[in-house]
Amino acid sequence: MEPLQPPPREVTHCPACGAPGERLHSGLRDRLFGAPGEWGTRRCSAPACGLHWIDPMPDPLTLGELYANYYTHGEGGDEEVETGVRGLYRRLEAGYQATRWGYPAGWAARCAGALLYLHPGRRAGADTRVMYLPARADGALLEVGAGDGSALRRMARLGWQVEGVDFDPAAVAAARAKGVDVRLGDLAAQDYEEGRFDALTMVHVIEHVPDPWALLTEARRVLRPGGRLVLLTPNPSAFGHRLFGADWRGLEPPRHLHLFPPRALAEAARQAGFSQVRCQAVPRARGILVASRMLREAGRVDPLHGPTPTQRLWAEGMEWLEWLFGWWSPEVGEECVLIAQR
Repeated sequence: MEPLQPPPREVTHCPACGAPGERLHSGLRDRLFGAPGEWGTRRCSAPACGLHWIDPMPDPLTLGELYANYYTHGEGGDEEVETGVRGLYRRLEAGYQATRWGYPAGWAARCAGALLYLHPGRRAGADTRVMYLPARADGALLEVGAGDGSALRRMARLGWQVEGVDFDPAAVAAARAKGVDVRLGDLAAQDYEEGRFDALTMVHVIEHVPDPWALLTEARRVLRPGGRLVLLTPNPSAFGHRLFGADWRGLEPPRHLHLFPPRALAEAARQAGFSQVRCQAVPRARGILVASRMLREAGRVDPLHGPTPTQRLWAEGMEWLEWLFGWWSPEVGEECVLIAQR
């Protein structure tokens, strides 16, 4: 007979600052990967914080059950052989990254890359593909949540010395098959020496972690003095959350445990000891908004069929709208980007 598993626990006060939590959503179910249970969310009532969290909170011992059907990483395409329109766009993107971040590109690509300054969503996507990191020859880069290693392999081609960590055994195996050094487990379990890395990146990881504050503290420890942390996570203050409510893709119950608006994420980084903390919302919105629209209209997201041309056009327009709204309300973008220094 299997031992009884601990049930989810009620969390009525903010895990970050202790203020009471306002009930925001109730009766949420996993419409993406079919994890059992019914969930809700709360929002911290303290205006200076605003953290969102899931309530009830899954017990850390049972988190693995919530990922039983989770499909985190597909087979990444080989960008070295991309052709046609996508290949042309990658060259345009490389030109932008050359002028913005110092990576190599020819003069024609640099001139063409200036076009990305006209499109805020595409520009945010190009920044993300180099993880907001200035070029650095032989810099040591660690990605937490490295997946199948596609992003690390891209950064290695740009001159970084790369390593990764991921909790998904299939993803780690796929990364190693590509020749990328990715370890299995969480960051703390790797026991890296202090000050080993020049940069540490996390894309949509911190929201999955039971103790994000401990993760930030460990991230700071393994960075060298002056090293850079870059972190992306869904923004619960986003326009898309206000528009779609319980259908917003960024909620992902029950796996997204904590969702940080920019002010709360910046404060968490400061408490972990980081300096020169910058945190902003960006309109890299197409994936989240299209999935949110699918959830509202069909009750599910079909992973086998991408967005229709109409949905793509709508999402492009929404990115522009979020960019415009951002002039008046800087927290409306779908993602938070944190950049901080040890």
